[in-house]
Amino acid sequence: MYGLCLNQPLEEYILQSSEVHGLYEVPLNDLLALIRGEREAIEATGIRMETELLASSTNQNTDERTELGTSDDVSSSPPSVRETVTVHAHEFVPHGADYYIRVLEALYDVPSSKSSTL
Repeated sequence: MYGLCLNQPLEEYILQSSEVHGLYEVPLNDLLALIRGEREAIEATGIRMETELLASSTNQNTDERTELGTSDDVSSSPPSVRETVTVHAHEFVPHGADYYIRVLEALYDVPSSKSSTL
């Protein structure tokens, strides 16, 4: 498990469509409260790939990648939409609350990135 603090818009990330269908952000304190059972739900804002475009893009990209022999190429992502969703703890992969709490609390120690303006 790795943690990295980046300060860039979610739209700038290139998502591997076969693995990731969206990318969302929430305050760390809110997520910890959700996992600890202190909150029933939280709001997350982020981007979701367009479902119809995702299916056609995945089929098209798979064909192109197979022909080119570059199945790991993720240089293009389907278009995405910005949205706010409600998140519940039961929607996470079932690793147990203790696991998530340890991982999330460790994020407090991840140094923030400092970008210099040139």
